[in-house]
Amino acid sequence: YSDVRGIGRVHYHFSNEEELGANAMLPSMVYLTATDKYVVHNWYTGDSQLLGPSNPLEPGYEGHVYAIVAPIQHGWAFIGEKDKFVTASSKRFPQVDVAEDGRHLTVHVVGIQGEEVSVCAVKVKDMYTICSSVVFASNPANTNEQTKRVTIGGSSSARIAIVGKIDMRDDHAERPSLKSRFLLNL
Repeated sequence: YSDVRGIGRVHYHFSNEEELGANAMLPSMVYLTATDKYVVHNWYTGDSQLLGPSNPLEPGYEGHVYAIVAPIQHGWAFIGEKDKFVTASSKRFPQVDVAEDGRHLTVHVVGIQGEEVSVCAVKVKDMYTICSSVVFASNPANTNEQTKRVTIGGSSSARIAIVGKIDMRDDHAERPSLKSRFLLNL
C-alpha cells in the first residue's frame, strides 16, 4: 500500500490464482469492507468499478490480476502513474488535494530534469480515467529533484504551477477531446 497525504491509503491487489472465479477480489483481501468508499482500478484493462462485496477482475496477458484500490475523496479516486506497479508512491506524490466541491484535484509531483510523469485519477461519477502529463524541463544548472503541482479536472485544459524557485517557460496545452490526455511542455 501507499499512504498519500490528503487522500489516505491506496491499496494494491495481486492474484495469480488460475481457478475459475478466482479473479474476483474481495474487500477483505486489501483489509477493507464492502461499505468502504473505494474504486477498484484494473491495472491491465484500465477499467474501474466501485468496491463491492466481490469485484471481478479480468486477468492480464500473463494470466494474473493486478488492481489499484483507491479511496474516493469528493468524487475522485487518485490512481497516480498507471504504468507503474506502485502507482501512487508517496515519494513521487507527497500530497494530493481534492477540492471540496469535487471539481478538480491538485497533485504534488516530484521528478528530475528531463522526466515526464503521467498522473491519473478516476472521476467516480462516470468511472472515467483522466490523465495529465507533466514534464520536468532539462536544466543543466539544476540536477536536483523538483516538485510541481498539476491540476486534474475543473476545465477543458490542465493548469500547472511550479513549487519553489524554478523558472517556467511558456507552456503549451493542447485542447483535449473527451478521451485524450493533456500534455504540458515546460
